[in-house]
Amino acid sequence: MYPVCRTHVPICIASACNHRRTAMASCRATIGDTWEIYQSGGWRWRRTALNGRIVGQSSESYENKSDCISNARRNGMTCNPT
Repeated sequence: MYPVCRTHVPICIASACNHRRTAMASCRATIGDTWEIYQSGGWRWRRTALNGRIVGQSSESYENKSDCISNARRNGMTCNPT
């Protein structure tokens, strides 16, 4: 069970804090995984499998969107988020 997100908590589990995300871009890889680039106290990425489970996410936030995308590519992203 995921913890309940509170607005005063600086970092939340992604599935518990949908209200804090803005400016999202996404793409689907050839194997079917969805990659999302979003802002939550900085730019972050998340990889979701076909079954809906989060199988990867950034361990830190990035000041620049391009740095976030570069890190996602180093972790296996092959599609281009739009």
